[in-house]
Amino acid sequence: MSIDRKRLIINVDDFGPSEEVSLRAIEAYQAKTISSVSAIINIDWNPKITDFALDIGIPMGIHLNYTSGKSTLLRNSSLVDDDHFFLNKNLTSTSHIAVRDLYEEFENQILRIKDLGINLTHIDNHKEQIYFCDRLFDVVFRLASEYSLPLRNPFRGLTADGMAENCHRYKIPEDLILQNRKKVRKISDIYQVKSPHRFINDIWDNSIYPSYLKRQLDEAPDLTELCVHIEGELGKSKLDFIASQEFKSHLDINGWVVVGYDCLS
Repeated sequence: MSIDRKRLIINVDDFGPSEEVSLRAIEAYQAKTISSVSAIINIDWNPKITDFALDIGIPMGIHLNYTSGKSTLLRNSSLVDDDHFFLNKNLTSTSHIAVRDLYEEFENQILRIKDLGINLTHIDNHKEQIYFCDRLFDVVFRLASEYSLPLRNPFRGLTADGMAENCHRYKIPEDLILQNRKKVRKISDIYQVKSPHRFINDIWDNSIYPSYLKRQLDEAPDLTELCVHIEGELGKSKLDFIASQEFKSHLDINGWVVVGYDCLS
């Protein structure tokens, strides 16, 4: 009996600042273990990494960032302190942020990475705080629409496991997630930006990582994105599992094929 094929995007976040992460991701892409990466442009960007990435043609998205490192604009705004470092506020402290400031910072990050000769494949965000404030997430949807880029939407197809993980990770009640999910759905309808049908978030408990991934994929629809962070020994362990024959066999048996964000273009 034939199996209906389902598409899986495997994306490595936090590409760029760390040579360890960047080289590890490049090797994984060359080995056909991952689909793409998401680059942080405002923290210790390594030009050698850019050249290497361009040489091998690794698909790259922008990991928009307003919580870590310095602003790319280097001017006073509601996002930064006196030294132009992002204020790194928590989920309950976004009222100080001016939407115009966020738009200009995010657009500048997009333009900076495009100026390096990189053809962006998608947009997503560093840290998920922005997903819990609709007026800020509207900025991301607007930019994705203006630059005709697919966008990671973590609320799309959110499962019970994903809900529990978000509640635990961000110390927020489930009803707040449900409220924001409805708001983001409305924003998505307005901008008509393409997104994967489900987003599988990363976890940092390697003792359950294999079973977590398999369970998530068993419940997932066609065109799902799996996000993975590969820094340090924990990250290496996760990447090793994704590259393992055990995981590849699970994908094959269940009809999964690894694709890139270009399938949404």
